[in-house]
Amino acid sequence: MDKGSRTYAMGKLRMIAWPYVVWTLISVAVVVAGRWFVGNEPDAGGLFLSVLRQESYTWFLLYILCFYLLALALRQVPRLPLVFAALVVAALANDYEYVQRFWYLFAFFIIGDVINQKALVVVGWVGKAWVLAACAAGAGASFSYSAFGGEARYSPVWVWSTVAGVLLMIGLASKIQGTATSRRLAAIGRESIKYYTVHFVVMFVTVRLLVVVADLPSVVVVLLVLLVGIGSGALATALTRGDSLLNLLFAWPRRPWFRVTNRTAAGSRSDK
Repeated sequence: MDKGSRTYAMGKLRMIAWPYVVWTLISVAVVVAGRWFVGNEPDAGGLFLSVLRQESYTWFLLYILCFYLLALALRQVPRLPLVFAALVVAALANDYEYVQRFWYLFAFFIIGDVINQKALVVVGWVGKAWVLAACAAGAGASFSYSAFGGEARYSPVWVWSTVAGVLLMIGLASKIQGTATSRRLAAIGRESIKYYTVHFVVMFVTVRLLVVVADLPSVVVVLLVLLVGIGSGALATALTRGDSLLNLLFAWPRRPWFRVTNRTAAGSRSDK
């Protein structure tokens, strides 16, 4: 936010809103093509409604965009009361899945901001063995509850367990900081928008093709799809290094490529 409100907002539109629109359209096109492929008539109206209902996997990008803009609008509001207010709204919206999910995740977005502001203190604290053990037990509570058929996801009642899980992951990450594994994970994190947008479409197509061409055990299918999902993100990252036009799939450039190209061409002619 130190960049200023306009720069902040434009950056979120370029790097979140743009890929949300692009990959929502791509995912819908893939579903339509898949239905034509198996001989089913695609339901255009139903697909459109599914996007409005946030049933496409890209709903997460839309939420993140809204969270960034809300954080800007509410930047003067103290963070902890904001977390509490978001969780109260989520609890009251128990009968409205999308509303509950939105405000529950917004609470964690702000929790992430709080943790980031106190990063050194948090890392030093959760790195202790007894704290890690306590966080593991707390995170395991909702995991066990879900494993036996309970519904803990997006539930404000279980927010403490999810916070414990977040702190556990921070503590474990601090243990490998500076290692080759840490550097690889950090590289994926820097390109997370590419891994996220690409993986689901590629996995969807892979599963459909495997169903058609091979009768494989489910374990094999899961492993293949996992490898394809991660590999597609790595491939997208490799193909978009530098000034590749493929970058337009993941972010709208600060200066549109055609302006840069025209300006460069004009400069070359004047040099000659």
